[in-house]
Amino acid sequence: MDLNGSFMPGRLFFQQLPSAEPLLDAIVSVCRHHNLSAATFSLTGALSCVTVGTFDQQQQVYVTLTEETSLEILSCTGTVCIQEGDPELSATILVSDITGKIIGGRLFSPTHGEAVHLMLQELIAPPQPLWGSYRPGRSMPETPRTTASNRKEPKPMSSPPAPGNHLDACVAKMRAEALSDRVINTFSFYYQQIANGANGIIHDRDITALDIREVREEDCFMGCQEVGQQALPRTVRILLNGGLGTTMGLTGAKSLIQAKEGLSFLEILLAQAERDNTALCLMNSFSTHEETLAEIARLKPARPPLAFVQNKFPKILKEDLRPATWPKDPKLEWNPPGHGDIYISLYASGLLQRFLDEGIDYAFISNSDNLGASIDLRILGFFVQHRIPFMMEVARRKPSDAKGGHLARHRNGRMILRESAQCPPEEMTAFQDISRYRFFNTNNIWIHLPSFKTLIEERGIVPLPLILNSKPLDPRDESSPPVYQVETAMGAAICLFDKAMGVSVPRSRFLPVKSCSDLLSIRSDRYLLTPERHLIRSPAVQTEAVRIHLDPAYYKRLDNFERRFPKGPPSLVECRSLRVSGDVVFGQGVRIVGDVTIENRGPAQIEIPDGAVIASNRIF
Repeated sequence: MDLNGSFMPGRLFFQQLPSAEPLLDAIVSVCRHHNLSAATFSLTGALSCVTVGTFDQQQQVYVTLTEETSLEILSCTGTVCIQEGDPELSATILVSDITGKIIGGRLFSPTHGEAVHLMLQELIAPPQPLWGSYRPGRSMPETPRTTASNRKEPKPMSSPPAPGNHLDACVAKMRAEALSDRVINTFSFYYQQIANGANGIIHDRDITALDIREVREEDCFMGCQEVGQQALPRTVRILLNGGLGTTMGLTGAKSLIQAKEGLSFLEILLAQAERDNTALCLMNSFSTHEETLAEIARLKPARPPLAFVQNKFPKILKEDLRPATWPKDPKLEWNPPGHGDIYISLYASGLLQRFLDEGIDYAFISNSDNLGASIDLRILGFFVQHRIPFMMEVARRKPSDAKGGHLARHRNGRMILRESAQCPPEEMTAFQDISRYRFFNTNNIWIHLPSFKTLIEERGIVPLPLILNSKPLDPRDESSPPVYQVETAMGAAICLFDKAMGVSVPRSRFLPVKSCSDLLSIRSDRYLLTPERHLIRSPAVQTEAVRIHLDPAYYKRLDNFERRFPKGPPSLVECRSLRVSGDVVFGQGVRIVGDVTIENRGPAQIEIPDGAVIASNRIF
């Protein structure tokens, strides 16, 4: 809802806000309780903490300042809008401390009240036609707070029939698959947004770039290792293991392919957990679960990991939002809902409660194809010591990261993760501006498990921003009906907590394998496997990163890739970049030095002989 145009005054509310709830959240809660779409407000009273911001015209960011002391509100006015579900709150504030010092600016979180009174004036707009893009957000009432005595599994929410709204058919389909009511409620939350015109887009006007000081640097972890060591027995490592590696031509779990020294990703991760004496848990997809369990049974680890299965959502037809059907292969009627599903899946599986019953309060989550990620005791100690509910490891964006999701500050004051699928096409240039949006999400996440249990039981779901992907129903058949896939990102939960934090980590903690080019890099001598089975960069490496491009016609599929490196990868310790074009087979002990392009322009395969040293371009 745009707060421009004519409005009529509606109801007037006056009440004291609860001191236990963050101030901005408390204002939004009042609006939701009274079903207000838009309002103006003013505040009087006392604060214990305030965060104010001033817009830096040169840097185009808000620079914020937090004061934690006894403060009196001299003036505070603002507006709030919840028309599309996601609250938009804007306010300015002026406060003074006991010495008479006055500070003011735009109001941000964290801000906490001691005795704050709210005067809220409802604004009523005449009916307007729906048009343009709508941002995702809540479109249903909050679930009432539950306690141990009254907690029960929620029932799916129903909606009145409407043109283009086939939620009931989707719910029936999910019930037939025995999906839990919380999963159905989560899907219903997003379906209602889509039926009302939401497309998951997050515009530049809704966010501001983070100031570099808003992300903690690596030196903040100093002195935290001992706290991390003490917290390790209360920590579980959760691996996202739902990927099939389809970009590499795989049809099975990517974690089962050989990664380093003849060991698969899974074998290395199991060995890490055993050496570090940490609990391990896998979130599998319905495509990887059985295969992964069979491999674990074959490996017989001393401490087998726990596992749960990611939920699935029905694909919906773009034409009329009906649940898609595909009799040729009914499995294609479903899609994994993105790794943002981890929170509800963990809760619904019963493992969240099991961890809490066993005294496990902390979880480190990462992708199973990222061997750079591990439980760093310094980072764990910092997370525990500062009592952070949610912490995201981020890294500085480079040109190669321009298309990846970035952190920003939402207009409601909280951090937000924006993925490329959530950026309008006309703003993609700004999205890829690495000097503006400086940090990307590594998908290494730390969470405080009790905080997420409280969130789920109070709200009923985990209301992450929507990612709406448009794809053919059958990914191998472009002529199949176009569908929407409802997805969410795990890192997007950073927007749900006032005290959520992003911390900058070295690139060595971000080594995902998304292609055969990535696989060649980690298999090469650029990386070493320590006795503790951690992947580290070789001390002999002369460059921070290597750029590898392998001709997709010959190296995209893993089987084709393996045939062209039959005697192992070349040495890349001295390599800055390698580009291979055409059909080339590498012999044993080949060394690549500097920036090298190898191009085979002929139809016949050529072979680089054993022991060859290539320090310049070769064209055949």
